[in-house]
Amino acid sequence: MINGTINHIALTVTVLEASKKFYDRVLGFFGYRQGQVPQSTQDQMKTALLAWTGPGSSVTLRPAKSPYQNISHQRDAAGLNHLAFALDSREAVDSFYALLKEIGCPILDEPAEYTYAPGYYAVYFLDPSGIKLEAVYWPKQDK
Repeated sequence: MINGTINHIALTVTVLEASKKFYDRVLGFFGYRQGQVPQSTQDQMKTALLAWTGPGSSVTLRPAKSPYQNISHQRDAAGLNHLAFALDSREAVDSFYALLKEIGCPILDEPAEYTYAPGYYAVYFLDPSGIKLEAVYWPKQDK
């Protein structure tokens, strides 16, 4: 284990079933697999929980509680702006982009090289709750 790495991300979503379908495809592309959350954990948390485990981390989803169920994520407010997933090549970013188009995902910015760092190649998109996500190939991280 490396100190400071992300262990898990817990997301709150507006429509759990729509988000489940979306994240099954998206996280599946990155090598995550959905697992079972024990009922005792869901009872303790007082909410339905879905979880995917992947390369060294996990992602969980829970439904938004009333009165927030119909409010989309606001990335310019305090909280999460966006979440980025690393890919190992520009071709992987392009393949992922094809998956996003196949599932009808809203694309914010098509795959392109961005000036954030040399070779930074990414696609930006939204999940069903309006959470901004990114898939990125960044060659500097290969070393």
